[in-house]
Amino acid sequence: MLDKMDPANVAQDAEAWEKVVRKLRAGMMPPQGMPRPNAATYEALTVSLENELDRAAALKPKLVKPGLHRLNRTEYANAIHELLGLEIDASVYLPADDSSYGFDNVESGLQVSPALVEGYVSAAAKLSR
Repeated sequence: MLDKMDPANVAQDAEAWEKVVRKLRAGMMPPQGMPRPNAATYEALTVSLENELDRAAALKPKLVKPGLHRLNRTEYANAIHELLGLEIDASVYLPADDSSYGFDNVESGLQVSPALVEGYVSAAAKLSR
């Protein structure tokens, strides 16, 4: 309900104003049969709302802190190659990687357990020899 929202304080209802901008950009507002402003006014309103939303987002960004995770086997093999110049088959040294959403390099699939730490330490010991 737009009449309950304050266009002077877009940040207060940012999620709702985002929906308004999407509908304006799609040409869905105002509804058919209702008076429509000229193209310049319509564009100015849309750009003004977008700018206010961008300003509000810059003041309070919703950033998720990256989590700490281990290297997957491919990343480990690449690190060994870069650091020691050795070509290795990481599957010989490390257990299979879990996958998350079909990827094996996503933080949620690369948790660290005591057994994995032991595997990495053992692999490092063998490779360093």
